[in-house]
Amino acid sequence: NLKRNLGLEEAARLCNTSSATLKRHLKEQRGETFSQYKTTVKMQIARQFLRFEPDSTLAAVAGQLGYCDEFHFSRTFKKWAGVSPRDFRDQFA
Repeated sequence: NLKRNLGLEEAARLCNTSSATLKRHLKEQRGETFSQYKTTVKMQIARQFLRFEPDSTLAAVAGQLGYCDEFHFSRTFKKWAGVSPRDFRDQFA
């Protein structure tokens, strides 16, 4: 559930492992912290929303991904993708 702010402890419990083991595996296999991994997953899904649901507002996309507002989502997306969500969407218009 992307709207929930799943923490490391809860994610580890859901994976039937310890938080230390989950952290280690993420770092070894993906080169990311748990927080970075969550952002990566959300941004990959955001790209799909922006590309294949062009009528969705940025506020709606932000809400689907659990961001409290469009500004926070847009800032995070631009930092991650190197372009704003609007510019990314315009590439496929």
